[in-house]
Amino acid sequence: MVRIRLFLVVLAASLLEGCGGGGGGGGSTASQPVPKGTVSGTVVDKSGTPLAGVTISVFYHNDHTTVTTTTDAAGGYSVTGLDTTNTSIDKPNYQIYAEKNGFGFYPSINDVAGSITKFDFNGLYRTVIQFVSPPARNVTGNSFTAYRPGDKVASLPRTGQAISYANGDDAAVRKGVAWPSTRFTDNSNGTVSDQLTGLVWLKNAGCFSPSDWATALTAANQLASGACGLSDGSSAGQ
Repeated sequence: MVRIRLFLVVLAASLLEGCGGGGGGGGSTASQPVPKGTVSGTVVDKSGTPLAGVTISVFYHNDHTTVTTTTDAAGGYSVTGLDTTNTSIDKPNYQIYAEKNGFGFYPSINDVAGSITKFDFNGLYRTVIQFVSPPARNVTGNSFTAYRPGDKVASLPRTGQAISYANGDDAAVRKGVAWPSTRFTDNSNGTVSDQLTGLVWLKNAGCFSPSDWATALTAANQLASGACGLSDGSSAGQ
């Protein structure tokens, strides 16, 4: 009878150990919740007036899904529940853009976690706010300025003419936008960004020979990484 009792005690101890019992810390660990974040901002027109009813889309590049919301009467919006899991294996990648019939939009951001870039949506390029590695916190100030068809959105740079030879010439009126302290930035991939106009140029300005418009347009459309010193990963037509 003593042997039977001893066997049952040993069996019970074995079962407790296998199930993580006994307070020994060998049990299963509950999965950690995925950190979530919120992006928010406002949409105003050129005069600073809030614009309601603007569709804000947050595109999740990792699985090609989109969450949308609309701006309220104060031009504000907020999108919650964004994955901010930032591991070396999988970093969330989001693009935010605005849409409303009759308007064009240009973004602005005051957080170093994001950047303004152009993104290809099945051949349709949009100017977006991009978060390649969203921070594990709420990010505000993801805003947009709306432009109507009659709004002037382009400002020519100053020519830099310093001596005036006639009344009303460039040196006399000094119209146009002043150059920033550093106008051109080398992107180290065969391209140069113009900080005044926002345009991106080939660093090799002599890559193509002079030609007519149609020939030049065809050559530009066929331009891809590996040609003209490009190493940006681009392909023809993109």
